[in-house]
Amino acid sequence: MVPSLLKILDYQTKALESTPSDRATWTQFTNLSQAMRQKLLASAQGLLGQIGVVDLEISVGRLGPQDLKRISQELKSIVFRASALYSFLEFVNRSNTGHVAENETEPIAEDKAGYWDRYTILQKEIWQHEIKHGHDFDSLVPILAESSSDLRTACHAAISGLIDWFNGCNSGRWTGFFSKYNEVKGDQRHAALVQRLAEVQRELEQYREVHRIRVFQPFEKFFDPITGQRLKSSDGSDTTEMFAARWRHHEFFSELCLSLFRSLYICLVFSFSLDAFAERIAKFMSIIVDLDGKRSKPRIWAPSGFGKLGRKIMSRRDVDRQVVPLAIGTSHDPTSFGNQREDTNDEDDDQVQVIPDYRCTRRNPDALPPASAFGRFSLILGKMFKFFKSPEGIFGLRHAVVSIALWIPSVCPTTAWFYYGNRGVWGLIMAQAGLAVYAGDQIAGYVIRVAGTIAGALIGMAAWYIGSGHGPGNPYGIVVATTVCSAPFFLGRIAAPHQQLALWIMTGVTIVFVVGYSWIDKHVPVLTSAGVGVAIGWKRALLVIIGFTAGFIVMLFPRPTSSRTLVRRTLAATADELGLILAVEVEALLAEEARAREGHYEKVPFVGANSGQKVSPKEQRVRRIGQKALDVAVSDSDSYSLRKRVFTYG
Repeated sequence: MVPSLLKILDYQTKALESTPSDRATWTQFTNLSQAMRQKLLASAQGLLGQIGVVDLEISVGRLGPQDLKRISQELKSIVFRASALYSFLEFVNRSNTGHVAENETEPIAEDKAGYWDRYTILQKEIWQHEIKHGHDFDSLVPILAESSSDLRTACHAAISGLIDWFNGCNSGRWTGFFSKYNEVKGDQRHAALVQRLAEVQRELEQYREVHRIRVFQPFEKFFDPITGQRLKSSDGSDTTEMFAARWRHHEFFSELCLSLFRSLYICLVFSFSLDAFAERIAKFMSIIVDLDGKRSKPRIWAPSGFGKLGRKIMSRRDVDRQVVPLAIGTSHDPTSFGNQREDTNDEDDDQVQVIPDYRCTRRNPDALPPASAFGRFSLILGKMFKFFKSPEGIFGLRHAVVSIALWIPSVCPTTAWFYYGNRGVWGLIMAQAGLAVYAGDQIAGYVIRVAGTIAGALIGMAAWYIGSGHGPGNPYGIVVATTVCSAPFFLGRIAAPHQQLALWIMTGVTIVFVVGYSWIDKHVPVLTSAGVGVAIGWKRALLVIIGFTAGFIVMLFPRPTSSRTLVRRTLAATADELGLILAVEVEALLAEEARAREGHYEKVPFVGANSGQKVSPKEQRVRRIGQKALDVAVSDSDSYSLRKRVFTYG
């Protein structure tokens, strides 16, 4: 996870060293940063999922469960700030792709253009004015790169020191437990951490006081250095055209005045993001310095969280839905963020709610809240029936129907012999495995599994005949042929992306089935023979198709569940959550400003997770805002994968 931070910072540095007008290079670094950001988010989700049960096991090392929890809290904040760093590359890349590449020097024609054409014309005019007055991206980014170079270098060195420190903690845990502690090396390691922390703090202070304002240098020529007033042009008129692009369109409105500070605003986004990122790195380094001084040698850490085991087992926290090993079920709804619990440590459960929830829930105007036991029972019963109307409830009913339908021939006297003799249970298993909640996912699964089955049957038959020829088969030849043919597919199962797992699994399993049942038929006395080679291969493929056909039939009733509605609702929920985060944060900033106007200034230091200091409400709010932003980013990543499947398979 920490190496991903280093990669993002490296891509940021390389992008700043290039020219924004070089769109190919900038797009390359943007795509690399986006991939690294996705990897960082996935690592953060995995860390947050496992950290909840870290105090339930016996471990040997320098860091204990509470130490790891402190580190995970700060890493979560750093991930949030690193994602903000990536946004600068994305903003500049969008601005580059939004410019009109052809005929950029021709004047803008005032015609009856459509909405998007009008927007493109306005963007082009802003861009031309920025180039004319010398404050476009090609002029501002070199200043930004030079002014932030020292701070980025200090952050890079600090992150490299963190990687070395974590590697030192993870290596030599048993040997360090039995060997004598080397105080000289320990003091040198601690001094290096303190030095890098001091460098980050010094460069951050220097950046805030001196270097950050250098990005305004291209605008100094527009103002009087003594009075600070805007300069007049040669004819005595105000130089408004230096700062605003005016465009007339008689059909919609008479005149539109647009600010020409777009490039400056985006550069200020980077400046603020780098400032916040460096501050979190400094806070994280201070925690590491504190832990390095306290945890100099490995020790045995006993479990300390058995008293909270029941609560962890019954946890249904959605943010950890993919990785919590003890969670029973999940209430995750990708179309709603309202059921997600705030992510706090167990020791912080008594803290007050610092982010109010402004969501409104729809209520029945013709019914009052239940006042009796029968009323409450009816409410629970209504929720159960409502569940069976949901896509998940319909999926469960389909699963039950197809399972019973394909199980009945195995217990009927007239069909049981035929069912077991031809391995009818394969059809039942494939019907269950092929079902999915949404029609697009099910059809995509069918295509992948059928392709894997056909490939596996052909390769399995080839492996059998290579190892056995026309006889019963030699065990050594069968083993060699099967290993050679199936090993690449099992390797694919381990190393391939998650979307391709079904293909590699079906191919490898079908190869082993064809060879294995052929061997059983030739060497083990059985009541019924399923055949060898070609005979067992086509039966396996036919049963897979039968199972998928049964699953496809039940998918049609009562109606296929489309993923398009889920995509739209997920995007709407993500936009709603982003709006809520913005509203809450703006309200908090306005409240702070109102208190400042009254003379109540709050200079709250961010203490991190130090046990001896009380976390302020402001820091609690920032942590929860970071967690909500992380949830939105993960949901957006999941919805992107879902949209690709929907556009492909419906």
